[in-house]
Amino acid sequence: MVPELMQAPDAAREAVLRAVLSRAPGMADILCAPYHVTQLPGLTNATFRIDTAVGSFVVQLPRNEMAGGATRGDAIAATRLADALGIGAPVVHAETDTGAIVTRWVAGAHPATAEQLRRTPGAIAAVATCFARLHGSEASLARRFDPLAVIADLAARAAADALPPALLDGLARARSEVACLASGAVPIHGDPVPANLLATSSGIVLIDWDYAGMGDPAWDIAYFALEAGLTAAEEQALAAAHGAPGLGTRRRMLNRMIAAALVALWGMDRMRCQPVPDLTS
Repeated sequence: MVPELMQAPDAAREAVLRAVLSRAPGMADILCAPYHVTQLPGLTNATFRIDTAVGSFVVQLPRNEMAGGATRGDAIAATRLADALGIGAPVVHAETDTGAIVTRWVAGAHPATAEQLRRTPGAIAAVATCFARLHGSEASLARRFDPLAVIADLAARAAADALPPALLDGLARARSEVACLASGAVPIHGDPVPANLLATSSGIVLIDWDYAGMGDPAWDIAYFALEAGLTAAEEQALAAAHGAPGLGTRRRMLNRMIAAALVALWGMDRMRCQPVPDLTS
């Protein structure tokens, strides 16, 4: 585990980054020349862009205080799978002991926003193509993505703010119905919020694979639709462009209901871990 770097002094932060990069194949000599470090937004990871004389790279280091089901070895495996499928950033180096992941900066890419994806012609279809390539890859990941297990963990940590038992029971019954409707687990991203999508001239690149695993492909569609604020018609167009059979309205609706509960609990958990400062005092 690497130290928390989000608020670390520049010298301490650079020392950790240099140590990681020096272990990456071919990177030691690059660090002898001037380079520039830029901290990027991120919740699960402390993420940095490294600009060097021979190209730009991204270093992701897991934040110490983050929890909720992310397993680093699984994230590394999923990141490598995305690279192999052509839907992720090229992997340069990864370390299971420290959790560090080094990828190449995707040239010409920019973080997607819900508004951009909804108003750009062909963007929703490009997202569907990216999902379809992942879901249809026939690859296998060790981790099982179970949103109800994540919800139960978050609810347990929330203590007095936990979801009522009746709602948890309803979510469990929804999962049971989803399991009956689903045709089998496939590799899924698990957290396809618009911020985890990069738009490029050739399509969509998925990043931040911390919650990837084997799961229901309808989850990625429903969760993305929820976070991107898609209308029912836009969500239907996304599912149609995906092309996989069985991703009907009811299956997506059930996944979307579970996703909404997960998002609400996750937000409560973040507020508990990082209280909002009192700006009135």
